[in-house]
Amino acid sequence: MKNFNKFILESKKKYIITGFNRINDIEIDEDIFQEELFEYNIIHRESHIENLKSYIIEARTDYDKYLMEQDLELLEEIDDEFLFSAFNTNYFIYEESAEFNETCEELLELNEKVKKEKRIKKFNI
Repeated sequence: MKNFNKFILESKKKYIITGFNRINDIEIDEDIFQEELFEYNIIHRESHIENLKSYIIEARTDYDKYLMEQDLELLEEIDDEFLFSAFNTNYFIYEESAEFNETCEELLELNEKVKKEKRIKKFNI
């Protein structure tokens, strides 16, 4: 049974965010992020940490400061170079998150749909 469980775990598809607009080196159409067609953006963790440090200094309320400090703490604990950041909240999805693979799959599916629509539009003009 132990070998079977190991096989199941190893057979699950593994995704890696390999750049600001890349998953497993598949380029994601930039319009998806610019037009907020997907609920998450891909961010560079170290850059976001540096930005948060500046924002904390400039925080207008203790509550805002507290939220940013919580984000900073989380981001400093993970090792991912790139991760998903929600557009409308301070929610992050990284490789160890339960929903990471599903989020990658959803984005790759949306990417295919957007690219297909652009190809169709290009030939129908």
